Formats: sequence, C-alpha cells, structure tokens
Amino acid sequence: MPTRSLSPDKSVQHFSSPEQILLNLWFSLPEEQRSAEFVDSRTAAQLAAVSQRTIRAWIESGQVLALRVGKKYQIRSNCASISFSSTGSF
Repeated sequence: MPTRSLSPDKSVQHFSSPEQILLNLWFSLPEEQRSAEFVDSRTAAQLAAVSQRTIRAWIESGQVLALRVGKKYQIRSNCASISFSSTGSF
C-alpha cells in the first residue's frame, strides 16, 4: 500500500517504499539540517557501541534503513524504528 506524505506545497505525493520516503526527506531538508537528522555509519556505530562493519551488515540485511550518499551510508538519527542504546542493539 503506498504511503502518503505532504510536500512543502501541501500536495500529496505517493511513494512505494520506505527508501523512497527517506530519500525524499534527505532532499527536502536544507544541508545544515541534514546533519542533525542523519548520521553516517561511523557515528551510528559509535552510538550503538558496535563496529562500523556491524552497522553496514545491518544495513545490507535490511535491519537498518539507510541511504547511500556518495561512498557513505546515511541513517536517520531520530527514526522511530531505530533507537541507539548503550547495549548496542537497535
């Protein structure tokens, strides 16, 4: 079932996947706000107290939703489905 999201002009847009929703969010944010909303895999690893390779494995397996921007993954830092904890689990 398509998800609906309001664009800045209040028109409804339809998306077919969570990745597309995340990508739309990435491009809708001013560059300075992106750094507050997204973290790279290195920062995510530090927050979760796991290795960067573990974060990449979770991304590749679909356990963590992320965008690939250039050579880095970007993960939404305050996503409701992902909470970083001191135990290292999502």
